[in-house]
Amino acid sequence: MDNWYVMSVWAGKENALINNIRDYDMKKSVNNVLPFVPTRETFFKRRANIKIETSIMFPGYVFVETSMDAYDFLNYARELRRMFCNSMTVLSYGDSAEIAVKWEERLVLMKLMNHEWCVKTSSGFKENNIVTITSGPLVGHEGQIKKIYRHKMTTLLEIEIFEQTSLVELGLHVIKRSDVSEI
Repeated sequence: MDNWYVMSVWAGKENALINNIRDYDMKKSVNNVLPFVPTRETFFKRRANIKIETSIMFPGYVFVETSMDAYDFLNYARELRRMFCNSMTVLSYGDSAEIAVKWEERLVLMKLMNHEWCVKTSSGFKENNIVTITSGPLVGHEGQIKKIYRHKMTTLLEIEIFEQTSLVELGLHVIKRSDVSEI
């Protein structure tokens, strides 16, 4: 599958659109369309318990991986909208006709997500106001971290999608190391 496209829907209706795509594909015998919603794991603290919960990374957006070119995908989306009376739109780069997610932007997301389209939690340490990620998908992305919320166990990561900078909240457990003093 060669291209990723992004469809915008009302937040909370992502799974309904995925089900509509699957129903449409079964009726029309289309087999080269894979809809998915990128998710993320974050820590959830309640009293003394820490749990991991999964939520949608980009609420209101459904990604579609397919080998269709832009023209065929727009026709596919138009027919899908007509069949299900859905209020969804296909995102594009500004006023241009380019609708497929650019390879560089796609690569960043692919490095963060696992095979289930989920960004798992990461862990690291902070020493002398410098964060070092030791495990998880954020390894190597320290330069993109804009803010760390130690008590919420999350971080804001800056990524670019459709040539716009977005801040995405991801799970990060940071341990503060005590400064080493010379004796």
